[in-house]
Amino acid sequence: MSNRAVVRVALLGLLVFALAPGIAAAAGQGQDLTEMLASNAASQATAVSGPVIMVSPASLDYGVVNNGSTGSLTLNIANTGDATLHISSMAYSDGAYTSPSVTTVANGSSVNVSVSFSPVDGNSHPGTLTIMSDASNGTQTVNLAGQGNSAPTLNPIGDKTVTAFTTLAFTVTGSDADDTVDDVLSFSMGTGLPPSATFNSGTGEFSWSPTSAEAGNYTTTFTVSDGRLSDSEIVHIAVTVTNHPPTANAGGTYFGATNRPLQFHSTGTSDPDAGQNLTYAWDFGDGATSNDPNPVHTYLAPGSFVAGLRVCDDGSPQLCDDDFAAVTIQTEIGAQLLLENFSSTIDVRKTGARSTKLGIEEVLLPYTDLNPASIRISHTGPAGFVTECAADTRFFVYGDMDADGVTDIDVRFTNKCLSNLFNNIPNNSVATIVVTGTFQESGGTVPLHAERAVTILVKHRTTPILAMANPNPFNPETSISYTVKNDGPVTMRIYGVDGRLVRTLKSGEETVAGTHEVRWNGMSDQNRHVPSGIYFVKTSQVVGGAVESASFKATLLK
Repeated sequence: MSNRAVVRVALLGLLVFALAPGIAAAAGQGQDLTEMLASNAASQATAVSGPVIMVSPASLDYGVVNNGSTGSLTLNIANTGDATLHISSMAYSDGAYTSPSVTTVANGSSVNVSVSFSPVDGNSHPGTLTIMSDASNGTQTVNLAGQGNSAPTLNPIGDKTVTAFTTLAFTVTGSDADDTVDDVLSFSMGTGLPPSATFNSGTGEFSWSPTSAEAGNYTTTFTVSDGRLSDSEIVHIAVTVTNHPPTANAGGTYFGATNRPLQFHSTGTSDPDAGQNLTYAWDFGDGATSNDPNPVHTYLAPGSFVAGLRVCDDGSPQLCDDDFAAVTIQTEIGAQLLLENFSSTIDVRKTGARSTKLGIEEVLLPYTDLNPASIRISHTGPAGFVTECAADTRFFVYGDMDADGVTDIDVRFTNKCLSNLFNNIPNNSVATIVVTGTFQESGGTVPLHAERAVTILVKHRTTPILAMANPNPFNPETSISYTVKNDGPVTMRIYGVDGRLVRTLKSGEETVAGTHEVRWNGMSDQNRHVPSGIYFVKTSQVVGGAVESASFKATLLK
C-alpha cells in the first residue's frame, strides 16, 4: 500500500468517527465519502429554509414637524424567504412615532408601512424602530429622526389709550421657549390704523403720535411668527383729545452785527386753546438762552447761528412746539445796491449837473442811524482820477426802488465825480462798485459795506488835472478834491465872478501824482466871510516847465 492510500484510510477513519452514526454506517458499507458529504449538505440546507426579512430604508428623517401636525414616511418590509414571515412586534423607542400593526408577510412579497411622526413639543426626537419576527436573519432596527416645532408665544399687549398730540410707543415681544429649533421671530401689524402709525417688524417697535383729526377707536392685530407657526392678539386703541399744542413762531430770519443787541420776537406764536398760559424757551445757538417771549441778545462773534424757540402750554397733557430761525451776524452791515428801473448800468457819459441815484437796502439797522456824510462809492477796477465819490447829502430819502416791499434809502452821486472815478474803466464793461458808510450806534460805529457788479458807460478824459468840490453848493464850507497825473508844484486859487482873487488855498506846493483834498471855509485871504454867490476854483501845476490847469464853479449859499 502506498503512503497516499494509508493517509486516505486514516482520514476516512477519522471522518467516519466524527460523522453521525448513519453516515458512519454508510461509509462502513463502502459508500463513497464525497457522495455522502454532498447528500448531507443538501439535507441540512432544506432544514434551515424559512422566512427572511428585508427592511428599507434603513432610516427615516422627518425634518421639522409642527406641533399638532403629523409627518408620514413609508417603510417597506419584504420577505425573501420560502415561508410566511410572522412579525411579533414593532417597538418604537419614542412615543412620537406610530404605525399600523403588521403581523404577517407572505413569502416572496412585501408590505409598505406608513410610519407617522406626531410631536407634541418643540424638541428633537431621535429614536429607533425595532421589528421582532421569526425571520431566520433575526431582529431588524430602523433609525428615526424628527424635530418638533412649538408655536411662539406673543406676550400680552393689552388695549391702549393715547391722547392726541402725544406719542403712544410700545414694543411687541414674544418667546419660543419650548422649542429647540433656532427660530428667528418676526412681528407684524395688521390693518386698521392710519399711515401715521409705524411698526418695525424686526424689532416689534410701535409708535404713533395721532393728531386731533385722528381721534376715535381703532382695532388691529399684532402677530409673532417663527416662520412656521404664529400667535396673535387683537388690540384696541382709543385716541382722545384733551388739549391742542401751541404753534411756536421764532420770527423768521435775523441779521445783526457783533456786539450789537439783536431783538428777537415770538409774536406769531399762538395756541388754539383759550386761557392757556404759554412758556417760552429760547436757545440762541451760541450757548446763551432766555425765557423771555421777545428777548434781546448780543452775539460776540460773527457767524451763522440757528436760534431755537420752544413754546409749551399748561394744558393736560402739557404740549409743546418748536420753531427755528436762521441768524446771520456780521462785523459789518451788508446791503443790496439798487439802480433805477431795475437797471444794471451806470451811465456817466454826460456830466454837468446830472447825478446817478443808487438805492441801499438793508434790514439790520435803522436808516436813521446811517450818517449820510459817510457814504462813499468806489470800485475794484483800475483807479481813475479820483478813488471815491461822496454822496450828495441833500438827497437822502426813503424809497422802494425794486418794489419788493422792503424800504431802501436812496442817495445820489454826481456824474462829474463818477466820470472821474470810472475814467480808466473800459467803456461798456463790467465793474464791481463798492458803497461804504457808517451807522452811528450807542455802542460805537458799525460799518456799511455793499458791492454789486454793474456795466459802466463812461467817456474817457485825458485832462491832466481834475478838481471838484463836495458839497457843491455848500454852506459854510466845502471839501475840494483834486487829482494830478504828475508830480510837481500845485497852486489853487479862488476867484469871484468879477475875476478878483478871493482866496489862495495852495501856492506852489510840491505835490505827488494822485488825489488830494483841501477845505475851503468860505473865508477870504483877509479872513472875512465871503458873500453868497458863484466862485471859480482854478488849480494849476507846473510840469516840465509847462503850466497845466483846470477850473470849476463852486456855489456858496447862505
